[in-house]
Amino acid sequence: MKGIHILVFILILNSLIPVFAGEPTHYAIRLSTAPGSTTSQSVSLLWGEGGKTDDDHHYSIYCNGKLLDTTAMTYYDVKNLPSDSSYHFQVKLQNKKNKVIYNSNLLYVRTSLSPKYFNIKDFGAVGDGKSLDTKAIQQAIDACNKQGIVVVPKGVYLTGALFFKSYMTLYIEEGAILKGSSDLAHYPIVRSRFEGIEGSQYASLINGGTLLSGGIQEFSIRGKGIIDANGENLINQQKKEGLGYRGRILSLMNGENICLEGVTFLQSPAWGVHFIYCMGVTIKDVYINTRFDPETGRKYKIHNGDGLTIDSSKDIVVYNTTISSQDDNVSIKSGRDNDGRRVAKSTDNVKLFDCKFLGGFGVVVGSEMAGNVRNVLVNNCFYENTACVSQLKAPWGRGGVIENITFKNIVHTDSIHHDNMWFRGAICIDQYYGIENPDYTVRKEVDENMPTIRDAWYENITISKKYGFGMYLCGRPENYVKNIYFRNVEIHSENGIYGRHLDGIHLKQTKIIPITGETFEWVQTQNIQINQ
Repeated sequence: MKGIHILVFILILNSLIPVFAGEPTHYAIRLSTAPGSTTSQSVSLLWGEGGKTDDDHHYSIYCNGKLLDTTAMTYYDVKNLPSDSSYHFQVKLQNKKNKVIYNSNLLYVRTSLSPKYFNIKDFGAVGDGKSLDTKAIQQAIDACNKQGIVVVPKGVYLTGALFFKSYMTLYIEEGAILKGSSDLAHYPIVRSRFEGIEGSQYASLINGGTLLSGGIQEFSIRGKGIIDANGENLINQQKKEGLGYRGRILSLMNGENICLEGVTFLQSPAWGVHFIYCMGVTIKDVYINTRFDPETGRKYKIHNGDGLTIDSSKDIVVYNTTISSQDDNVSIKSGRDNDGRRVAKSTDNVKLFDCKFLGGFGVVVGSEMAGNVRNVLVNNCFYENTACVSQLKAPWGRGGVIENITFKNIVHTDSIHHDNMWFRGAICIDQYYGIENPDYTVRKEVDENMPTIRDAWYENITISKKYGFGMYLCGRPENYVKNIYFRNVEIHSENGIYGRHLDGIHLKQTKIIPITGETFEWVQTQNIQINQ
């Protein structure tokens, strides 16, 4: 997977926590399928949250009562299954002597019918990188029957916006590239959401579903090919014409049971891969790059280039994926200000594990979070030259709640970024986000505009940051940030921890090693516990 090196942590307990709620509670291992992953010949099994077993243990995967394979991971792809057939799976944690330590629940799965294939060349696509193939590709999509597969063979296919429907797969073969046209006329204006507000925007290269009704279900994009939105050649044109927000590489609205697997997504006019009002999404073995040309290393001339944006969506799982970003690597949102409160759709149950984040600003919750963000887990991930590991940003005006956020088993290095009003520390909680010189004495009304941040956990994290704060934790005088827990965190940074307007900060087995600045600076805080 594009050279990804997965960081290994010896944490068997990670495997004993459910992927999503709703499973029986009496099983130590909670086995489920990855949302949207079941095909006519395969299924992706999940039973944990990343990492590996130690050398003395392994997982055994059983299919219909017979041993299928063993693995140290907490996920497994079952392939080469007959179509339209039923199976039951079980996973067992065993030691070297094959003694069973824990069993999973039995999971029943049925593969889909054998699909019909729709090769875009059969509809007139040329694939020479010069001919406009939009019409041919769209005809293949429109002709595709339920559970069908639209195939993009090797070649470079120049195309404008494409609009997909439910119950189909886009399969992009290795050596195939869908290349976005640089002509604005090929991107009609549609209704969507950007920066937390619904409005008009240029269509994305890949589109599915609508804002108000007519979502997209059981849709997947698979293969080893590339989707290149040609953002450098669109961004300034779209800004100059100004008929709407800029488009993305992919934008899916009101989606359910969606799977992205194996594909590369490159350069967007704005955010990269964007899920709006979706439920049940799997992103696995994917590479998203909004930062630089992978062939030449030249930085893209784009901005607001978030890699992955999860927007008022639920039950999202992302694993074994690399995101190289010009902005936030992952941005988790739920609407902005009054419009976000009007829509009132939260983001819940987001899990990212065994991922790699390169450049960019890390994994971010907010600042558009008026609809609330709850239950986010980031586990067993490696960050290289990202400004932050974690940023929870919620300035006044947003309203909403950020709570139950967990980051654990993280290695982070950054020798590039200097703190500024957009990011102020490797672990950053900021209720003055985007304000260059905050006046911490000004008080606001505690009303629907007042955001709340509470209940976050950081565990087994190593940070090496050349510039700025290791941690910057700043609430508001009217509404302190509450109940933040750190355990086994080691930080080497220019400055240590800055904390203001906090209530209930717990640091256990935590080591802060500043290069030049103070280890701790606490202002208007209470209930601070350090290594107690």
